Amino acid sequence: MAYIKISHEYKATADHIWSLIGEPGKLADWHPAIASSPISHNSRVCTLADGGVVKEEITAHDPLARSYSYRIIESPLPMSDYISTIRVEPINSGGAEVVWEAQFEPVGIELSQLEGLLAGLYNAGLEALEATT
Repeated sequence: MAYIKISHEYKATADHIWSLIGEPGKLADWHPAIASSPISHNSRVCTLADGGVVKEEITAHDPLARSYSYRIIESPLPMSDYISTIRVEPINSGGAEVVWEAQFEPVGIELSQLEGLLAGLYNAGLEALEATT
């Protein structure tokens, strides 16, 4: 099982960052690669900006811990067994750190290529989030 972890620090408080990303159905509000992300009964359907569709199950949502986890059920991405958590943690400066991590199995692609693809997706979202803070 492969693993990736990307993080980004913000000057805004953890509560403020959580208010922006804590609702799984609002992923499209802050991530530029996601055109829509409606959620129904713990199922999220993300339509990508290029028209691809990713179907996910929200497996945990803990507002007190400022985190949620999800797994991909169906995706055009070359991987399987994808399980991810995104969480917001306060940092000493009074700001916040968002940590986005996942484990997965590459399918028909070199691990380094898939890691680069995922890192690019995570970083695009976390950098765009900074513009909204």
